[in-house]
Amino acid sequence: MKSAKRPLTYLDFVVLSFIFFGYFAYVSVVGYIHEPAPDPILASSFSDDANWSSILIELTFLVAAGIYLWWRKFDVKLLDFSVNKMTLPMVIGLLIVGGLTTDLVLYGSYGISTGGNSFIPDATQAQTDLFAHISIALLLFAVVNGFYEELFFMGLTFAVLPKHRLYALISSVFVRFIFHIYQGLWSAVAIAMMGVVFIALRQKIKSITPFAIAHAVFDVFGAGIIFLFL
Repeated sequence: MKSAKRPLTYLDFVVLSFIFFGYFAYVSVVGYIHEPAPDPILASSFSDDANWSSILIELTFLVAAGIYLWWRKFDVKLLDFSVNKMTLPMVIGLLIVGGLTTDLVLYGSYGISTGGNSFIPDATQAQTDLFAHISIALLLFAVVNGFYEELFFMGLTFAVLPKHRLYALISSVFVRFIFHIYQGLWSAVAIAMMGVVFIALRQKIKSITPFAIAHAVFDVFGAGIIFLFL
C-alpha cells in the first residue's frame, strides 16, 4: 500500500532551515563579526561572479531539499505557485508595503543613531542611475533567489502542521534575520520585519508567486521604495 503524502513537522522545518540557510547563515555571521559595518544601501551589491556562484549554490541546496522532501513523503500540493489576474496587483502591493517597512526601520534607526537625516542624501547618491548595476547574472540571481527564499519562508513554513506552525513562523523570522546580518544589524532587522509583514499578508494571499516576484524585484533594486522618488 502506498504511503500517504503529508505536511511537515517542526523537526522537518529545522532540518530544512539548515539545508536552505545553514551555509548562508554561517557566512553571514562570520562576515558580520569580522568585517566593519557595511553601508546599509550598498550592502546587498554583489559582483557577477558572486551572483553566478550564489545561483549554483542555491540550486545545489534546492536539490538537497527536494531529496529530503521526497524522503519525507511531503505533500507538494501544499505549495501553491498559481498565477491569476490578481498576481500583478498583489506584487505591487507587496513591493509597497514591504519596501515601506524596510525604509521605516532603516530611516528610523539611522535617524535615532545619528540624530539627523544624512542617510537620505547617501541613498540618493547610491541610486544616481537606477539601472546601471543590472546585468544578466543579477537578473537570473534575483529570479532564483526570490523563488528559493520564498519557497521556504512563504511555502514550506506554512506547510508545517498547524500545531507546530507558530513555532515555525517565529523561527523563520529569526532565520531571515540571521542570514542577512552581513548587511548590518539594522538592515537585518528591517528585512526580518518585512518578513513579519509578509507572514501577516500570507494569511490572505494563498499563492507563493507574488512573494517570490516581489522578492526578486527587491534583489534587483533594493528592499526599499523611498529612494525611487527622491
